[in-house]
Amino acid sequence: MQQPRISVIVPIYNAESYLQKCIDGILSQTLVEFQLILVDDGSTDKSPVICDEYADKDSRIKVIHKPNGGSTSARKSAMPIAEGEYSIQIDSDDWVEPKLLEALYQEAKATNSDMVICDFWEHVNGEVHYSKQQPSSLNHKDVMADMFQSLKGTMWNKLIRTSCYKKYNVQFNEELVLIEDLFINFQLLLNPITIAYVPQALYHYERNINPNSLTMTGDERFRRYADGICRRFRELLKPHPEFWNLWIEKEMPWIAYLTLYYGAFDSKRYQEEFCYLKKRNCNRYVKLALYVYPLGRGLIILRQRIGKLIFLVKRKI
Repeated sequence: MQQPRISVIVPIYNAESYLQKCIDGILSQTLVEFQLILVDDGSTDKSPVICDEYADKDSRIKVIHKPNGGSTSARKSAMPIAEGEYSIQIDSDDWVEPKLLEALYQEAKATNSDMVICDFWEHVNGEVHYSKQQPSSLNHKDVMADMFQSLKGTMWNKLIRTSCYKKYNVQFNEELVLIEDLFINFQLLLNPITIAYVPQALYHYERNINPNSLTMTGDERFRRYADGICRRFRELLKPHPEFWNLWIEKEMPWIAYLTLYYGAFDSKRYQEEFCYLKKRNCNRYVKLALYVYPLGRGLIILRQRIGKLIFLVKRKI
């Protein structure tokens, strides 16, 4: 096989019902010089078998079987074997238009861009919506600011020069199980990368189709990793005040709400991370959660201790 122009990376976890549609769409691309890396992230259904069957039929396909670690872990494992000049990440429960790779690659080469963004179709409960993803400008800082407003911070509608990951030391942090795409995009966009835009919807995003998908397990994992999400984004953005302020105003309120809802922080972490949000113009439900949280956590701890005391008394009786 000749040197691939694009490496297509697909993290897979228990996607047997949708995987063939996803792979068939990639194999039907009008640009044929690509490498397809299927990462089986510890699937317990027939996904591993499906991956191997496709690899036996097409030499462009490479399969990685690994223990379950989440989408970031799956993507990270694929990067060392990505041979394409450019790469794109595609979710296993979505599908793509036949011209996705060709349109993005041609624009990338014509403009010598590091990142090319396209529009996408969003499928929600049987309805289809066109999502326009045109940045306000093609300056990397403006594109990053747009991701706090109108642009979706996903990897799957963006073709990226593969060498940029190494050049800018982009970290695939495995403790991030929510908004991990945004973290990768921010790492790239904090650098002077060149950006282009293709005004075509070339990707089909099926929201919440797969209850076993990597992103759908986020609520359960959020309880374990909320601290890591806040810490990693703080480390990344705090040296850049304009983006740090946007992060606090646009993203932190809903993270605060989920974190408090799931009781992911103890009182000390609560004080360190969220108290300053009370002074900002947050959503009223978030503000209510911020004030009620310490009382709620205290009641939970009190109930646990009373329950333990009752248990010990019963044992003695």
